[in-house]
This record gives sequence, C-alpha cells and structure tokens, in this order.
Amino acid sequence: ISFTTDIWSAENLHPYLATTTHWITNSSGPLKMRVSLIMFQYFPSAHTGNALAKLTLDILDRAEVMSKVCIV
Repeated sequence: ISFTTDIWSAENLHPYLATTTHWITNSSGPLKMRVSLIMFQYFPSAHTGNALAKLTLDILDRAEVMSKVCIV
C-alpha cells in the first residue's frame, strides 16, 4: 500500500488535508491499480513535520492499515 497526502486552503483560507491510498490487486486476472480516499479533514494546526507525522499516523491507525506500514 502506498499513501499520498495533500494540504491546501479553501477559498475561505481554511486548511484541509486529504489522504489517499493506492494498491495493486491481481485476484484471478490482470493486475489492477486501486485507489481510495481514506481521510479528508480540516487541518488547523501548524504545517510542521511533527504535526503532519502525528496526523498521518493517526489517520493510518483509524483506517486500520498500520500493520501494512513499514516507513512513514
């Protein structure tokens, strides 16, 4: 599983963070690329490395995929 995050501000300057996950399946056929949005949320805290790491780990834990993560 691969994860992607993106932070941006809406027109009202409120910051949001989205996290998507990407993976490949091969169940009885050709390889298929899959993608899913696992979190979209308001992100008012400072955009520091520590804040992003903490939120990313929290998101992955809530999505119940931490057992598949080896590097953040």
